[in-house]
Amino acid sequence: MSAVTMAVIFLFVSLAVFCWSFFDAANRYPKIAPVILLLSAFISLLIGRWPILKYDLVLNPDEALMAANAMLAHHGWLNWNFADTLTAGPLDSMVLTWPKLFGGDITLFSARLTGIILLGITLSSLYATVALLGNNRLATISITPIYAFLIFTSWFDFIHYTSELLPIALISAGLFCYSASVRRHLTWPLFLGAFLLGSVPMAKLQGTPIAMIVGSFIVFRVFLTTSTMSGRVTRVATILAAASAPALLFLVPLTLAGGFNDFVKSYFLQQSLRVTGHAWHDQVPRMIEQCFLFVFFCYSTIILLGMAAGTANRYFQHQKFDLADRRMFVLALLLLPVSYLSIAASGRTYTHYLLLSIPAIVMASGASCAAVGALFQNHQSASIRTALPIGAFCIVTVFGSIFILEDNQPVWENSLLLQGFPFSEPRSLQWLSPLPTDHLLCWGWSAECYLNSAILPATREATNENQIYKTRLRSYFRRRFIADFENTKPAFIVDTVVPTNILGFRKPQTQGAMAFPQLAQIISLDYQLVSAADPSDRCPRLYVLKSRAPAIEARLVHFRSITATASMPGFSPSALDDGSVFETCQDYWLAPENTGGSIDVRFDAPSTVKRIAILNTRDGKTGDRSAKDIRIRLMLGDQLVRTLEVRLNKFPRWTMIEFPVPVARADAMHVDILTFDGKGGGLNELKLYRN
Repeated sequence: MSAVTMAVIFLFVSLAVFCWSFFDAANRYPKIAPVILLLSAFISLLIGRWPILKYDLVLNPDEALMAANAMLAHHGWLNWNFADTLTAGPLDSMVLTWPKLFGGDITLFSARLTGIILLGITLSSLYATVALLGNNRLATISITPIYAFLIFTSWFDFIHYTSELLPIALISAGLFCYSASVRRHLTWPLFLGAFLLGSVPMAKLQGTPIAMIVGSFIVFRVFLTTSTMSGRVTRVATILAAASAPALLFLVPLTLAGGFNDFVKSYFLQQSLRVTGHAWHDQVPRMIEQCFLFVFFCYSTIILLGMAAGTANRYFQHQKFDLADRRMFVLALLLLPVSYLSIAASGRTYTHYLLLSIPAIVMASGASCAAVGALFQNHQSASIRTALPIGAFCIVTVFGSIFILEDNQPVWENSLLLQGFPFSEPRSLQWLSPLPTDHLLCWGWSAECYLNSAILPATREATNENQIYKTRLRSYFRRRFIADFENTKPAFIVDTVVPTNILGFRKPQTQGAMAFPQLAQIISLDYQLVSAADPSDRCPRLYVLKSRAPAIEARLVHFRSITATASMPGFSPSALDDGSVFETCQDYWLAPENTGGSIDVRFDAPSTVKRIAILNTRDGKTGDRSAKDIRIRLMLGDQLVRTLEVRLNKFPRWTMIEFPVPVARADAMHVDILTFDGKGGGLNELKLYRN
C-alpha cells in the first residue's frame, strides 16, 4: 500500500475521530478517541515510510555516521573517549544500539526505524501536552497537519535518521511532563521533565536553547509548588540538579579518564572553526524554498493570524485569558522565535534543521486554535462554533498535503533492486574472512562502509573531516587519529576518497589516505593493496595487513584470464577479480542490455575448489539490473567436472557455495546467467577458494 493511500486513510480516520470527539456532547469515550487517532497516525507513518526503510543507500552521511558510532557502544557508554560524534551528541548514536540487545546488526534500516519511533514519541507527547493544557479537540487540530506532512513527504532530509529527532522527542516529552504537572497537580513529572531536557545538549547542542525555554517553565512551576522560600530554593536546586545529571553522567567519567579536552575540542572548538571565515546569513527562508515545506509555512501563517485575531478580540472585549490558554500562548510566543534562531544559528542550509520547529509549531497551533475559538465563544449558533475549526483543519491539511505531493519525487522510485537489511548487514568484505576481533578503517566520508562490512571502526571518528579540513586543530586530530589507529591496528583499510563520491570527499591526491603523511607511511610499511581497479584512484582502495595477506592469497584460486561473450562498454569482465566490491565506480561487469551473458574463467593452474563466492551487481546506485539464476560449470580441460544451478543473492550480499567434498581438480569455470532482473545481467566479483 502506497504512502499516499495510507495518508488518505489516516486523514479519514483522524477527521472521523475529530468530529466524533467534537460532536459527542455526552463525552462517552474520552480516552479511546485519542488512542485511535495516534495509533492510526503512527501506523500510517510506519507503512508510508516502508519504502525508505528498505532503501539501503545513505540519504545523508550523518545517518551512517551515527550508526557507525553506535557500533562502538561499549558497556552502555558512548563518549568522546572512543567515538567522536561531530556536531551531534553521543545520545543520538547511543539510541541506535538497541539491535545489539537482540543479537542483530546496527543497520540503516534499524536507524530509520528508530527515527520513526522518535517521531511517534514526539507527536504523541505534543498531542498529550495540548490536550492537558487545553483539550483533545485542540490537540487533534494541532497535531494532524504535521503528521500528514510527515506521512506524505519524500524530501530526503525528513525521511532519514537525523540528529534532530532525539532532541525534539526529549523536548516534547519535557513539555508533556510540564503539562502533566499542571493538570494533575503533581511534582514528580517536573523532575523527570528536567532530566529529559537536560539530556538535549548531549543529543544535539543546537536544541539546547529550545530545551532551556521549556526548562524555565518547569523551574517556575516547581517554584510555585510550595509557599516557603526555603522549600522553593530546595526544590529549584533539586530541579537544576536533575537537569544537570545527564551531563554529569557523561562528563565526570570522561574527565576521570582524561578525555575532557577531547570533548571541548570536538564538540565546541572544532565546530566553530569549521564555519569560521563564512559570513553568517539567515538560511531558513532558503531551506523552506529548497524542500517545499508549504505545510509548515501555511500552517505557521494561520497560527500567527489566529493568535493575533484572538488576542485582539479579547483585548477589545475586555476578556481575560483563562490559565490554560495563557500557558499555551506564552509557550508558543517564546518557542517560535527561539526555534527559528536555533535553526538559523549555524548559517547552513541543512533542511533537516527545520525539524527543530515541530514542538513550537504544535504549541503555537494549539494556542491559535484556542484564540480562534474564543472569537465565537459567545455565538449562539453551535454550527458556527464547530464549522470554523473543522473547516480550517481540512483546508490546511488537504491543501498543504497537495503542495507536498506535487513537489516531491521519491528517491527510491527508480531503484527497484535496492534492499534494506532489517537487522543483518551484508558483510561486504566477507571474501577476506574477517575475524570477530578485527577492526576496519574507512578513510574519507563514507561511514556506511562500516555498516555494510559489519566490522568495528578502528578509530573514534567514523568519518575524517577533522583530519582533512584545514582548521587550526587539524594537527591535534591527526595525532589523536594515529594514536587510535595504532591502538587497534585494523586488519583492513578502505580509502573511500574517489571522484565518483556523491556524499563525500572526491580528491584522492589531496584528501585520500596517502595524502596524510603519517598514515601513508604506516600503510606503505604494514599494508598490502589487494584491490586492482584501473586506474587505481577511480575506485575505493582496499588494503590488508601484510601479516594477513599471505593466508588470504594461499586460500584463493588465482585466475589467468576472465572473458565474456559480450559486455557493455566500460564494464570489462576483468573487473570480476579486482577486489573492489563497493560499486561507487565502474568496478563490475555488465552484459549487453536484455541479455544475461556468459563468463569464462581460466585458472593459473589446476586446483581443488572447496568454495565459490559470487557477488551480484545492481549497476551501481542506479539499481536497474541484476543477475538472478546462474549455471556454474567447473571444467578440467574439455571434461565437465561439476555443474550446478544457483539463485544469487542481491547485491551487496555475497552468495557462498560450499562443496561438502572439495572438487578434486579444475582449471576453468563457466558461468551462464540464465535469468536476470531489470535491464540485463551482470556480476561484481568472483572468488574461488582451495580450502
